[in-house]
Amino acid sequence: MAEKPLLEYAYAMRAIAELKQWASHTPMGGLWKPVAGGRVPSLFEINVALETNGVARKGWRVRVSYQRSPRGFHPDNFGASLLIDNARVLAFDSGKPSGHRNKVGVGEPYYQKRVDHPHWHRPVPDASEGYVEPLDPSLTRAELWRLFLERANIEGAPDFQMPPGEQGELL
Repeated sequence: MAEKPLLEYAYAMRAIAELKQWASHTPMGGLWKPVAGGRVPSLFEINVALETNGVARKGWRVRVSYQRSPRGFHPDNFGASLLIDNARVLAFDSGKPSGHRNKVGVGEPYYQKRVDHPHWHRPVPDASEGYVEPLDPSLTRAELWRLFLERANIEGAPDFQMPPGEQGELL
């Protein structure tokens, strides 16, 4: 039996469909913040509020994360999430050496199947979170970012830029 959805499906779908504006004018490279915790390599995140019709919506935001591969054994980790009322309703994940088994999404093409990275999360009628479908592994991070913005219906976001170097920038 599927868990109770964090958001009602219809509400999640309306929120995804609603045109949203990125509420920062800073280039992406200036938005990255290191996440505390002493991870090696460092984990960086961006959290930006979203607006609709020029008004900031409480609990509506985008969270982007990036972590370099520890030893180059797998691609760097990249994730982009649309949070509506602080629930992750649409997301792209790539780079992790793991997969995701769909336990929700009865009747969907990948129900009960394991899906590797990269993949994208989307709501299904029985759960607003927990169902994924594969993405083309040849897509670059910049292409994944643009596709995420398109599917999340977000305009005005900057082009993808990597976080600053962990050892500092060369002068």
